[in-house]
Amino acid sequence: TLPQRWELIMELYNCGCQRPHLAIMGYEALQRDPVASADMGALGIELVLYDEVHRLKSAGGATSWTAKSWVAQIACRWGMSGTLMPQGPWDVYGTYRALDPQVFGLSKTRFEKKFIAMGTSRDGVEYPKDVFDEQKPEFSRRFHSIAYVPRVDLKLPPVTHKIESFELEPTARTVYDNIRDIGVAEITAAVVAAGGNPAPAGDERTLGPANAN
Repeated sequence: TLPQRWELIMELYNCGCQRPHLAIMGYEALQRDPVASADMGALGIELVLYDEVHRLKSAGGATSWTAKSWVAQIACRWGMSGTLMPQGPWDVYGTYRALDPQVFGLSKTRFEKKFIAMGTSRDGVEYPKDVFDEQKPEFSRRFHSIAYVPRVDLKLPPVTHKIESFELEPTARTVYDNIRDIGVAEITAAVVAAGGNPAPAGDERTLGPANAN
């Protein structure tokens, strides 16, 4: 259990050997006591390394809040991720708040007001869309101020596009009509072409957030 593992961490801390120790825990441990309320500074924790650090992106979540509290307690904070922006640029706020709050600040509202352009769905619901064009250079400068992006040639094969065509039942067509503001689909009267390529000839409509017909 988490309390039992925490007792082992305390035993290591109090062992008196004067050697560095490593405690490994899952993100779920940050959501509850004893980890969530522990004073990492008093324990002498000097460094935290977040693997898959994008899991801190939900700024209002318990995990991200605990990581935020560690900013004042742990001097060195590192993060690793291959997908820092799983959904979009707005994801970096919670992550960067845990690593270095000086980059994007401590107010999500001010961050979004300054950097994030919002869109509105057909149902009148706002959703984050992109970084304001005029703020993209500043956003990029701040983002890369603490981010190291290695230049690695993965020697991947060329991109291959594949078109799958199929007939839509009336119920499925209704579903596609309902998601036209949050997804992109090329639709004919009865055929959808996937993969970003032109749909078969017919009464074509390209549906999406920016160009719904």
